[in-house]
Amino acid sequence: MAIENTLSHVMGLVVSNKREQLSPELDFLDVYADQLNFRNVFSARIQNQSGTFVNQLEVIASIYNEDQTESLYSTEASGMQMVPHSNFAFPIPLNGESFVPGNYVLHLQANSGELKWEWTRSFEVDDHISKTFNRQDITIPS
Repeated sequence: MAIENTLSHVMGLVVSNKREQLSPELDFLDVYADQLNFRNVFSARIQNQSGTFVNQLEVIASIYNEDQTESLYSTEASGMQMVPHSNFAFPIPLNGESFVPGNYVLHLQANSGELKWEWTRSFEVDDHISKTFNRQDITIPS
């Protein structure tokens, strides 16, 4: 009887054929009512369209009622990184509150070093979506 150990190692590589620095290009794709771990969130989908990493990414997001100037929900995150040609849904939590059908406005700001992007987008949460997600949210009493 013998013991055999098999080991492996994975190493990530970044390969390029040009020396010129590419500049990150972020784009805002969509905002919508969503859930994360059975909790209500608004998701803002951000895309890195460039062939380079976006380092030290900071995102600041605020949700407003369409006809109001005071934000209902806001969040920020920093120290993030995006790989080339990728996208992700940035969550804006409702902190245990229910979705209310209506028209909203998202103001989204992203920063990476000296680069800055800003977007503002109107969107709607309909009655069907709000009821469905509110029933599934584990932090909302039924």
